This record gives sequence, C-alpha cells and structure tokens, in this order.
Amino acid sequence: MNFKLALIIVLLLCAPWLINAYKLTQCNFESDYKCEILHGAGLVLPPFSFITVWFSAD
Repeated sequence: MNFKLALIIVLLLCAPWLINAYKLTQCNFESDYKCEILHGAGLVLPPFSFITVWFSAD
C-alpha cells in the first residue's frame, strides 16, 4: 500500500474526531447540555463521531 494513500485514509478517519473535539470546546456548557452530550459522545465513542460531527454547536 502506498504511504501517501495510507496517510490520507488515516487523516480521513481521524478528522471527525478532531472536529468533534473542536466543536465541544465551542459549546457554552450551560443547562440543556445537548451540544456537550452530542460532541462528548463523539469523542468517547469514535464510531459516533462520524454522525455527531454534522450537528452544529449552540
């Protein structure tokens, strides 16, 4: 397997997790906690990050 192709695949698999981490930092951490729960679940359970990455922050 080509190294560049492997690197691209790894980056594509890690990107949603990193975006969820960024979006979690943009949440307001006040009551309702919907944003925090969604993006926190994407961090703790990486398969969910492919879904939760599409939800916007507060």
